Amino acid sequence: MWSISCTLVSYLLTALAHPGRVPESWRPTLWQEEHPDKPGIPLPLKAADTPPDPAAASDVRANPPAKPNLYPVAPPAVHAAGTAMLLADGRHRFCVHCNVFKPDRAHHCTSCRECVLRMDHHCPFTGNSCVGFLNRKYFVLFLYYATLSCSLVATLTPGAILNRLLELEARPTIAALAGVILQMMGYVLCALHALALAPFSAFHTYLVLKNRTTIENQEARPAVHADVLRRSDQGWLNNWKGVFGPRPLLWFVPVTIGRDADVIDPPQRPADELV
Repeated sequence: MWSISCTLVSYLLTALAHPGRVPESWRPTLWQEEHPDKPGIPLPLKAADTPPDPAAASDVRANPPAKPNLYPVAPPAVHAAGTAMLLADGRHRFCVHCNVFKPDRAHHCTSCRECVLRMDHHCPFTGNSCVGFLNRKYFVLFLYYATLSCSLVATLTPGAILNRLLELEARPTIAALAGVILQMMGYVLCALHALALAPFSAFHTYLVLKNRTTIENQEARPAVHADVLRRSDQGWLNNWKGVFGPRPLLWFVPVTIGRDADVIDPPQRPADELV
């Protein structure tokens, strides 16, 4: 009963908690701010980056940011402080739909129509919502407790089915037969769900320990993006704490861990520590 309750609570929190949006006020350190004596020139966004019908897109704001497109003709060789994932031409990533700069590891969800911090994936089974930085703990706990609950039911049900069969043999009634059929159906469903959820839970445990998301694990990224992921790996214990919080007693309790101040510009390993 405890595991089922935790499954339901974790599911509701995953569906109701916001995954984490990019603050409108956040922007990376621009090249002009680091080189005030060398002003850049405007480089307009490509036509392909503009929504086809801005008037029909409710999430496109009419007013552009103060300095969205001021970049030097020749981008600096060193990435700007706090942001390492840049476009091919050296510009900072900018979402024309949300009208915000995109921090490292943030992605725009076309279904939710907003940029999500450390977006893992868009999940249609949790109320058609995203799994991101702020609700990832709830999602992983949902997988854990759902796997545990289904495994417990699949383990304990055969004994109950046997008792029902003995009762049916002693007193063959419609009610006893219906009970056996329902228990067998429940056993099959729980066993199949346990077999499906167990590897899924193991996969997300691996991602948490490596400080990666599903999107980052599946996408073929350029070398600089792979370098960002390697630098973000703080070791399995710190990676785990980054999702489940610093207090071990609350690791497996579906409660909030607070908003991490380093979510926008997370700490990274020094280059000399990378193997």
